[in-house]
Amino acid sequence: MIKKIFGVVSITLIVLASCDEYIEDIINYPSEYEISNGLKEALKNGTDVATNNLGVANGYYEDELVKIMLPDELQQISEYLDIMPFGENLMENLTLQINSAAEHSAKNAGPIFYEAISDLTIERGIGILNGENDAATKFLKENTFDELHALYKPEIESAMGMGITDGGSVNDTWNTLTTDYNSVANSLIGSTMGLDPIETDLSSYLTNQALNGLFIKIAEQESIIREDPAARTSDLLKKVFKYSGQ
Repeated sequence: MIKKIFGVVSITLIVLASCDEYIEDIINYPSEYEISNGLKEALKNGTDVATNNLGVANGYYEDELVKIMLPDELQQISEYLDIMPFGENLMENLTLQINSAAEHSAKNAGPIFYEAISDLTIERGIGILNGENDAATKFLKENTFDELHALYKPEIESAMGMGITDGGSVNDTWNTLTTDYNSVANSLIGSTMGLDPIETDLSSYLTNQALNGLFIKIAEQESIIREDPAARTSDLLKKVFKYSGQ
């Protein structure tokens, strides 16, 4: 009998403890206002980290996750370097320069992100909180990509005209590379070898790659704050993201 009584009491205590925890969750669950502000704080923190990390020397170039590689059309050149009037160093120099141009532009994305973040509605904020690990990043991309592209491209084109490295500007290197290659591709020899002229719009390509890399890093920051309680650096973030995904 005593064992039965003890068992009933134990079960009752467990049930009561569960109820207390449930009630505590209800009481402490963030308000819609807190969720909205918490998401805005997290988005601002994430975009700041991403732009700061990429907007420094070798921010793109030394990060294999977002390093901008030459367009696919240029990969064929590596097979024919021996017959071209330039060498592999020029290819690597161009890769370094286009990444430098992206780094030059990354730090200027902040104001555009801030405007989109300020327009985040309560309803959308709740959806983001309960959404997938990259829900906030998708929101930013959806609401900023076109504007970022429109403002980024002139910035990158300007950077492309600068002497960013000792090898000259991105434009100089790109023009040397494509002009010499196209002269062979358009020749009888090039036609026989099946070479196609390169007509890539480098500034558009670079802009898209730079922005894609930026959103990759933002998604990385979003995942960290969702999964790592230590990354929630304020009481508001701790309260809001405790219930992330619920």
